[in-house]
Amino acid sequence: SWMVRGEAGAGVLLGDAADSPVVVEKIQPSGMLLVGYRF
Repeated sequence: SWMVRGEAGAGVLLGDAADSPVVVEKIQPSGMLLVGYRF
């Protein structure tokens, strides 16, 4: 049988990480898609 799973989320940088000059966005979105087949 086939399995499909998706996840989405967001992280927020705080403190020194948020103030870093290399940071463009303080909110860091993320996503994942998993596809599997069970024999």
